[in-house]
Amino acid sequence: MEELRLKVESVFKLQEAPGCMDVLLQGSVGDDLIKIKFNAQDTVELDEDEEYDEEYEEEEQEQEQEQEDDEEDDELPGVRFTADISRDNKGLQFDCVASSNLTVERVRYLADFAKDAEDETLYFGPNFIDLELDVQDNFYQYLAKRKIDDELAQFITQFADLKEQREYLAFLEDAESFVKQ
Repeated sequence: MEELRLKVESVFKLQEAPGCMDVLLQGSVGDDLIKIKFNAQDTVELDEDEEYDEEYEEEEQEQEQEQEDDEEDDELPGVRFTADISRDNKGLQFDCVASSNLTVERVRYLADFAKDAEDETLYFGPNFIDLELDVQDNFYQYLAKRKIDDELAQFITQFADLKEQREYLAFLEDAESFVKQ
């Protein structure tokens, strides 16, 4: 976890507060401003049968089958996050799931980023999986150049788990203190 944290913090500034489950990573790559937002409790159980990139998954399954068998019980749930990439008040917004790898669920273009980034009523583009594979690959390469990749996804899941554990312990201490009064 510490090695991943150092890599992530070389690009992004981590912002979080005790008692608040929202986490923000902010940084820039070139002229692009990047914001990664997630709630440490916004988890999703991963469907092992669902494959977003079948060719990649088949190769990975062959290489890592033994590791998966050993580590299956320890796998953390996926964590939903949003990656905002803006430049000159225009940008792309990606809805993603972090797990052992990065999965993009949706992407949308915003012509007025400051005004529209939080507007969930605007068209969010097609489901990412419905895009042509070469378009998906190009988006993944675009994200990777901005350090939004599998390592970031792994950091998000591990940090969300750590934050959940810290907040749970704080809850137990606070509840115990309240009950004893």
